[in-house]
Amino acid sequence: MNLLNDPIFRIELRSRTGAVLNLPEVFEALGKNDIDHFSGIQRHQEEAFHVFLSYLGGAVLAREGLMQPRQSTSFWRDGLRRLVGDYGDQAWSLVGENLAQPAFMQPPLPSTEWSKLRVKAETPDEMDLLVTAKDHDVKIRRARVPEADNWVYALISLQTMAGFSGRGQTGISRMNGGFGNRLVVEVVRSFDPGQRWCDAVTRILQFRAQLLEKDYGYRSDGLVLVWLWPWDGETTLPLSALDPFYIEICRRVRLKLDPTGRIVAEGLPSKRQRIDAKELLGAVGDPWLPVDVVKDRKALRSHEILTYDLLAIGIDMGPDNIVPL
Repeated sequence: MNLLNDPIFRIELRSRTGAVLNLPEVFEALGKNDIDHFSGIQRHQEEAFHVFLSYLGGAVLAREGLMQPRQSTSFWRDGLRRLVGDYGDQAWSLVGENLAQPAFMQPPLPSTEWSKLRVKAETPDEMDLLVTAKDHDVKIRRARVPEADNWVYALISLQTMAGFSGRGQTGISRMNGGFGNRLVVEVVRSFDPGQRWCDAVTRILQFRAQLLEKDYGYRSDGLVLVWLWPWDGETTLPLSALDPFYIEICRRVRLKLDPTGRIVAEGLPSKRQRIDAKELLGAVGDPWLPVDVVKDRKALRSHEILTYDLLAIGIDMGPDNIVPL
């Protein structure tokens, strides 16, 4: 189950129905605006997946010095391979048996901790971010016969959107505090997945130069895929080691096949967040995350962004007070 080569994503295309594509084929279809919808995705996962695809596509294009999102499957496959370098295609595999090597959205782990891994989820929805709903609305453990893409969407949702959820369960850097949330605010001309993706990639590529010039410390040749580097649960990564379009992870999770051949998720706790940016209060230059620059320059939380006072400031004093980077 390798995202670069194997058909994983169930998709309804405009040109035909019932397609199952690999990741490079998804990028080509997005560039052609040929995707109607992703069949296996849940509503709460759509924004995380859109941002993931936009950052990933933008990073590939930036390394090639291009701005045009419409490219061929072979272009995307080669570009994604270059992002992982010597780690090879294993870094795009959904299940990696060698725990010393990265797998998709899953970091290498120290050999001294392999025996400490414990099963955390037997279904993708049990692992997913929505587990924080505590079963009040959508019940967990519903996906008893999941497809591979269900695990992909759950991994992306967890690793790029989660906050603090108990001892050893750290959150992401693009969020103001462990009990905050990652907002995705975007003005769109179309909710068609392809058109929206093309517009987002073009916009963030134009914004990239500003991010590199600001004092975040980002590098144009920095790490894009944070899951490539080993993580012992204590070591943190500074922004100065990262590309502005870094795709982070916040949990030490590994997928494996159980004796029956089913995928299950194992995990280990972490003592510290993977990205060392706590003092920035989430304001790390995420193009989708609104930042309050009137007070402490912090990433806004969902309960803050739609208050009367905040909206009134924006009306009375101009848009520069609330900056959706």
